[in-house]
Amino acid sequence: MINKSKILRFLPLQSRATKELDWEVVYDEYLPKLYNFFFYQVNSKEIAEDLTASTFEQAWKNRHRYKNELGAFSTWLFTIARRKAIDYFRQQRPNIPLESVTALIAEQTIEQEIELSMDIDRLLTLIQALPPDTQTIIALKYGSQLSHREISNIMNLSETNVGTILHRTIKELRHHWDKENNHG
Repeated sequence: MINKSKILRFLPLQSRATKELDWEVVYDEYLPKLYNFFFYQVNSKEIAEDLTASTFEQAWKNRHRYKNELGAFSTWLFTIARRKAIDYFRQQRPNIPLESVTALIAEQTIEQEIELSMDIDRLLTLIQALPPDTQTIIALKYGSQLSHREISNIMNLSETNVGTILHRTIKELRHHWDKENNHG
């Protein structure tokens, strides 16, 4: 579970009468999306929480820089998040090894849990082999549930390009998955 107190510690409540963004609403709406974005990339609850908190903190401190006439708030926020992820990975040598995602495993038999855990590890390994920008697009689409338009704004790509990258990447992942199934 996400540690909300860790992330909320720096967000004072905003007056509903101000013309600023309602940060309580922003937090409620974007916390799960940001957390999932980071979790897809780092596969660690603690690191994902820290990066999420750091993103909200930077957004709060730089809130005066956000101009709604220049773009959607989500684009601005996820641009900060993307930079946080890039900075994090620059500091990591070598990359963090992927572990099984046990949080996704519901109550099942031990055999089903092991099989699901192995499948998740296998998929995350395939994703980790992709170029960093493609990994980011996958995390934004499937981790944060963002639209092609939102991703295109964050990544400075056209919507068509985002769709093409996602389509080709999914096709490539399926090909590698099927290839391993037939040879495994």
